[in-house]
Amino acid sequence: MIHSNGESLKVKNEKDFGNIRSGRPKGNTRQLVDSFMQGSMDAGHVVELISLNTIEIKGCIGCNDCRYGKLCVQKGGFNELVPKIKKANLIVFASPLLF
Repeated sequence: MIHSNGESLKVKNEKDFGNIRSGRPKGNTRQLVDSFMQGSMDAGHVVELISLNTIEIKGCIGCNDCRYGKLCVQKGGFNELVPKIKKANLIVFASPLLF
């Protein structure tokens, strides 16, 4: 799971992974994610938070290398997240609504 300042949460046997990205580290999105995380932990899951605000993820260029098991050709933090995403049973995305 990841929360508002771009953190992710991963669960023990039931591996959950989420992500959030928001400019306000303690804003509403973070509060929602914290509640979700607490529920996951209460259910016996182990949670890990990773800040997406500190990871550079470049846009896909459609080369299809990842489709064949290769690492992303875009140099950045996405390659670090791929194993966690693949192991996750649940991925949660949270983002603020700006209007």
